[in-house]
Amino acid sequence: MPRKDPTPLADRFFEKQTESSVDFEIVFAAFLSTLVLTYPAPRYPIIGEITAFGLLLVTLVRRIALASPFAPTSYILKKTRPVIEVASTSAVICLIVAGSWSIESLLGIPVSWIFSLSSLVGLAALLIIQELVFQDYAAWWHAKFKQRFEDMESFQALWLIMSVMFLKLSVAESNKSGREQLRERAAESQSMPSPDDPFKFLHREAGKLTVQFLIIVLIFFAVPVGVSYFAFGVAGFFLGISVVLVHDHSCFLYLAYGNPSYEEFRKTGWTIGIWMLLYVIELMVLLPEVQFPF
Repeated sequence: MPRKDPTPLADRFFEKQTESSVDFEIVFAAFLSTLVLTYPAPRYPIIGEITAFGLLLVTLVRRIALASPFAPTSYILKKTRPVIEVASTSAVICLIVAGSWSIESLLGIPVSWIFSLSSLVGLAALLIIQELVFQDYAAWWHAKFKQRFEDMESFQALWLIMSVMFLKLSVAESNKSGREQLRERAAESQSMPSPDDPFKFLHREAGKLTVQFLIIVLIFFAVPVGVSYFAFGVAGFFLGISVVLVHDHSCFLYLAYGNPSYEEFRKTGWTIGIWMLLYVIELMVLLPEVQFPF
């Protein structure tokens, strides 16, 4: 069944305005670039410098495209979106690497382990703060998975259970005003079965969900985790997962507050895997403990 409103549910949840969205991108790019230039990674700081200046330049181009009455605004915003996504994730990686080197000098723990653990712990803390303060992180993921369910994509059982679970985790869902806003923004979407107990549904669909989950993990995590394992050993398992999470949160910030829409950020699983591979290669340059088995 096609959805009544052509605007993706994940976009309707935030109701972004173009100018304010690009203004967020400017502030976010300036914040990341300032930190990267102030706290450069010890190895090859030129990578951080190129990333910072590239991020600022692309953000400036996007703002000019929006301000100019004659520029092909949509075309420029579309073509620069992948660049700003990669540059932002790369900048965050440079920052975490710089912090990991500082901790390594105090504790003597390998930098790759520090990066992996600090990324996982730091991102978990950041997401908890994001949800408690702004109350939109879990709601956005609920909208994203519900959108995938409504679009009749493959793995519908998986999208259903993920959507329901994020809805139950949402702080906004736990209070009356937030709950009313969630219902209002989802009012035009296709009805979706909402099991009262997602764990009963999980048990009933266990076989199908297990297969779907393994396929998703293989597509999204196999490339970065596999390469990082060969480069960094056991620490590479956690390092590859950390890179995926850093990328996902950078995408969330742009989707929630920046100009790109949900549809613009949709891409194939293999495309994401290749991008993750590029981030792992960046880490192989910035971190010292690369240990290839050949």
